[in-house]
Amino acid sequence: MFYACNNGSGSAINDQKGNMSVKSKEMMQINFEPGPVHAGREVVLGMSPVAPDSGTFDLEVQHEKKIHLILVSDDLSWFSHIHPEPDGHGNYTVKTIFPFGGRFHAFADFKPVGGKAVVEKTELNVEGKTETPAIFNVPKLTGSSGSYSLELKPAGAALRAESDNHLVGILKKDGVVVDVNTLSNYLGAKAHVVVVGQQEITFIHAHPHVMGKELGMHIAFDKPGIFRAWVQFNADDTLHTIDLTLQVVEGEAHVAEAGNPHEMHH
Repeated sequence: MFYACNNGSGSAINDQKGNMSVKSKEMMQINFEPGPVHAGREVVLGMSPVAPDSGTFDLEVQHEKKIHLILVSDDLSWFSHIHPEPDGHGNYTVKTIFPFGGRFHAFADFKPVGGKAVVEKTELNVEGKTETPAIFNVPKLTGSSGSYSLELKPAGAALRAESDNHLVGILKKDGVVVDVNTLSNYLGAKAHVVVVGQQEITFIHAHPHVMGKELGMHIAFDKPGIFRAWVQFNADDTLHTIDLTLQVVEGEAHVAEAGNPHEMHH
């Protein structure tokens, strides 16, 4: 058995916005069988919800699952969204395969019964052949999966830190706009969006709402930088995942401050 300890940080989550840095006393302990973890080999990932002062605790269902587990590689080129299921003994398990060796990050999104939704972040080390890290340094607001394509359009001129950014998602199939109302629900929503910051590996889990025939979402970023995003939706009985790259600039308050330096008095 291989055991990995999380860092105890958490996030508050709601249907349209994921806010980073809300502390939580609850923890999600993670173990692997067999361990250590090797790239390309199936591993059983076990999760145990434990609070230091009260022991194990029960979880509420959020979007049809008790735990949403997000796995990403350190360079944010690889992404997986899976759901550990209860084993009847207060723990949760799920099988997965890591594609290559190196450092990975796990985000366990869960909600204790009667408590607030939180996210626990854990760093994982996977043995095996590593790959040359991918570089993401320019925005990519369009992507595709099969015959579907998605374009994200910010409502403003740019995505800004410390602001409520509104984005519109336009979905097409073979170049023709698709009414998102016709999509089958995926985990209780028309789409799920996971955003992970490149610099500090921060996490946002958002659930877009329907705006006419398009997807609408509000996302708040605490800092500027490059963020990777994965949009998931169910179409034609297939789960599609489209990856995007977002560039977030300084918030307006910082821009104004930089443009108006304090005067020096003699």
